[in-house]
Amino acid sequence: MDKQIKKIIVRKGIYNDYDFVKKYKKCIQENQGKSLHEFVKILNNNGISKVILDVPNNVDIMESKLYSAYKQILETGNDNELFEICYQLRNDVAIKITEHVRIYRLIEELEGKNINILPWYHKDINLYISDSWWETDEEILNDFSTISFLDFFIKYKAFGWYNKSQNKE
Repeated sequence: MDKQIKKIIVRKGIYNDYDFVKKYKKCIQENQGKSLHEFVKILNNNGISKVILDVPNNVDIMESKLYSAYKQILETGNDNELFEICYQLRNDVAIKITEHVRIYRLIEELEGKNINILPWYHKDINLYISDSWWETDEEILNDFSTISFLDFFIKYKAFGWYNKSQNKE
């Protein structure tokens, strides 16, 4: 693989409520440059913090379970109950490799590009595409970007029913 793929921290959980994302995007646009504390107050006032931060209005985010889990993944590099490490393929797409290979669509409006707001990424789609079997992350990432999608599916046994011996032409 020619270039190094960036690892990012993604919040577990899927945010697929279009109205919520639209409201959040507007809130970000109107409040660029605010500190995390200022921004959390704005989120509280707009009813967004409970959804995106899972932090009650009266709790300091820096003292919350959410932020503790974020600090933990930063320190250990290991997934935990609230966050996971993924490879960022594009601004809006990440891949998660465990025993399975999953593709996430990142919510660009909620992404960690403004670390004064939220230093992690969020997803709105979690799509299983295959098993990873015995291959390394590097091999999977290389195959994902160099072979056809169908060949990737076949190689990584995404088609559990696929049997080469049945494919006689």
